[in-house]
Amino acid sequence: MNARLPDLLNAIPPEGVPLEALAHLVNQALDDAQLAVDDKRASETLDGRTIRFYQSLGILPRPEYIGRRAMYGRDHLLRAFAAKQLQSEGYSLAQIQSALPTQSSDELFDAIAASREHSSVGFGATPHSAARTTAAHSTRALVTHEVARGVLVTIDPALVTNPTALLELLTNTTQRAISQSANHGGKS
Repeated sequence: MNARLPDLLNAIPPEGVPLEALAHLVNQALDDAQLAVDDKRASETLDGRTIRFYQSLGILPRPEYIGRRAMYGRDHLLRAFAAKQLQSEGYSLAQIQSALPTQSSDELFDAIAASREHSSVGFGATPHSAARTTAAHSTRALVTHEVARGVLVTIDPALVTNPTALLELLTNTTQRAISQSANHGGKS
């Protein structure tokens, strides 16, 4: 495990810390872990703007307020660190967005601890594998495909035997329905 992460988590007082302090603590943990994010769209560090963006995606919970001041706690640090670690492993924000909120703080902490031993945060073998384990600490690699303009379908390969065949069927069926709708003047 990131040796300093438990210390950084314990450095957060019960009432929490302001946004800038949270960003600083997360960046300390990231520096210690020496994570490298290969995705050119993602930064290797975290700032207040990214933290608020993660909140809007549901990756991080909203802060608590003391008066008018937003305060961030241990769970925010843990989840922000896990999100950046997953990004460094090649997971997309969409995958992180669907997986991270479903994990308890204890599950995340255990997954991060195991990641130092197995070089993965514990959410699956690789971000691009077709099937993932469904153990408590894993996240499934969801397959998202546009079956028609503006129509996205997401499939969990762990639950669907042949996602490729299903996507092909859904694409053909959707295209036929759109074509029939157009032939009938848009009326179903």
